[in-house]
Amino acid sequence: MRRPEVGPAPALALVGYLALALALTARLWLDPGQRQPPNPPDVALFTWFLTWDAHPSLGLHASQLNAPDGVNVMAQTGVLLPGLLLAPLTRAAGAQVTYTLLLTLGPALSAWSAYLVLRRLGGLIGGGTGRSTGCGTGSAGPLLGGLLYGFGPAMVAEAYGGHLQFTLAVLPPVLLLLATEAMQGSRPPLRTGALIGLLAGAQLLIGAELLLMTALAGMGIVMAVRPPWRRMARLLAGAIPAGLAIAGWPLVVLFLGRGATRGNIQQTGHFQEDLAGLVVPTRLMLFHAGSAFTDRFPTGVQERTSYLGVLLLGLVGVAAVRRWSDRRVRLAVVLAAAFTVLSLGGELRVAGHRTGVALPWALVERAPVIGNMLPSRLPLLVGLAAAVILAVGAGAAGQAWGRWGLAACGLALLPLVPAPMAAEAVTPTPRYFADRPSGTLLVLPFPTPTRIEAMRWQAAAGLSFAMPGGFFVGPGPGGQARFGAVPTPTSTLLAEVAAGRTVRVGAAERAAFRRDVARWGVTEVVLGPSAHRHLLRATVTALVGRGAQSNRGVDVWPLPSLR
Repeated sequence: MRRPEVGPAPALALVGYLALALALTARLWLDPGQRQPPNPPDVALFTWFLTWDAHPSLGLHASQLNAPDGVNVMAQTGVLLPGLLLAPLTRAAGAQVTYTLLLTLGPALSAWSAYLVLRRLGGLIGGGTGRSTGCGTGSAGPLLGGLLYGFGPAMVAEAYGGHLQFTLAVLPPVLLLLATEAMQGSRPPLRTGALIGLLAGAQLLIGAELLLMTALAGMGIVMAVRPPWRRMARLLAGAIPAGLAIAGWPLVVLFLGRGATRGNIQQTGHFQEDLAGLVVPTRLMLFHAGSAFTDRFPTGVQERTSYLGVLLLGLVGVAAVRRWSDRRVRLAVVLAAAFTVLSLGGELRVAGHRTGVALPWALVERAPVIGNMLPSRLPLLVGLAAAVILAVGAGAAGQAWGRWGLAACGLALLPLVPAPMAAEAVTPTPRYFADRPSGTLLVLPFPTPTRIEAMRWQAAAGLSFAMPGGFFVGPGPGGQARFGAVPTPTSTLLAEVAAGRTVRVGAAERAAFRRDVARWGVTEVVLGPSAHRHLLRATVTALVGRGAQSNRGVDVWPLPSLR
């Protein structure tokens, strides 16, 4: 394989991608510690676990949340490895700043990773010339391909949703390149397998779902390449021990550790793409004519990830036909097509309407492990496969028509230009938590997957105290996976009051309250700012039997006699 010559192009590409990422997230950087994407629950989850990554008692089981049971850290989407690497920044500036930095770095580094992989492939898929107009060194082909992968609609939607585990998609291009080269015999399989294992272990500690998606793509490559079994065996002999060296214990904790779950947690038939979404943009694009149409789709805008546009689909189609003799192009086309079909879920939807047509995903959507993967995330790897084909098309167009050909390829990406990411203010933390209270506190509004203020306040206090409830994945009755804590009489009552409903408090409710706080080990009830604070204050006063003490923005009820 032709090796790209050394030069300034990779550094310049990285600078360019970083500039684009800063433009995308500019509104967050106006105040990186106090602004967030418009998806507060997921942002609160990530900032909580980034705080945990910098906590002195860091481990794979966090007792501060869901007291007294705690949570299995490996069952969450906490981007453990990046959190560990940036723990000094978290301790110095706070988890929200770390979160903003990672959300900015993710698309830029993902784009750069794809760019470097496409440069590596340049001698084979760009016509073998290595000229600046081909897909080789210093060319526009890898640059455009990196843009499509790192800043395409799928990545932008995940960034808008605040999903760090998908925006930090740096390793999948490298993993797939290494696997392809090793299976084709251009790399030593045993040594390359060991490198793949190490990188796969690292990816598990960034995002398990993206690792699973990459593994599916790798299986597709195996079926297409059909390597000799001896070569495949040597590849696995290197990969499995190296991967287990990093991921062995985390996998044991994930499946067998305290707080492990069974069964699937995701709702089937909801997080899937609409066929029309391939050609109709969402409002996250700068040019979003027709986005009112996609707003009628059942999923949120952060899950509408399949848009590629008519121009790009046409260019990819032409490039695929003209370069079909290139094995890597054929492989990219097959993977793009397969992942596009899988992203449509178990039943075909067209223009927001159910068709009753069963699709392949229906065969696996209830399967263990893989059923927890959301079909709407698969367009991330469709974008990577399309990036390979786009690089080929740019190489061919550059060789045939020079700069005009490259300009035409760039024009195909114009409809995919994202709008600057929206930002909103983070809920202020009451001054009470600045002194880092200790013990176990019942913080209200009771933390749930949709009410996350208490998790923010706990993170701002450096996780100095434990509390029941929270937004996490944990076991329900029988170990079945669920979001949030198993409801108790007290948490159910307090959730109803937080929603604005007046609840009668009698002897039965007081007895249930005493049992629950005794099990939780609560030393204080703390009520912070909320929409129905007066109702919560009156309810807790009735449950405790005495009034609250006002303390720097919160109401506090000490419970020494109820423990």
